[in-house]
Amino acid sequence: MPEALIKGQAPGNVLVRKMRPDDLPGALQILGLWNMAPRAPSSEVPDPERTSIEIDNAFVAEAGGRIVGTCSYFLLGDGWAETASLAVDPEPPFAGVGVLLQQA
Repeated sequence: MPEALIKGQAPGNVLVRKMRPDDLPGALQILGLWNMAPRAPSSEVPDPERTSIEIDNAFVAEAGGRIVGTCSYFLLGDGWAETASLAVDPEPPFAGVGVLLQQA
């Protein structure tokens, strides 16, 4: 997907694009706000839902130079995919960013 500059969904500009390795800390921070960050197996959680993020299968929303949302997906085959995670900064004014990420 080419990078797309999307205006009018939040103050300023929100850029929705494929995740890059340097986006991972910001994405993990957003996921952590919702208790969705990947984690290693432990005695408390022997079989966590996710242990990593596949950067090739993830997008971020960026505003003002910081990550304000992230989503990732699992490939199911035959052109099908399933959303693995979708999280947006809960602080306004980022309403609508989740929709943009889901459409990416």
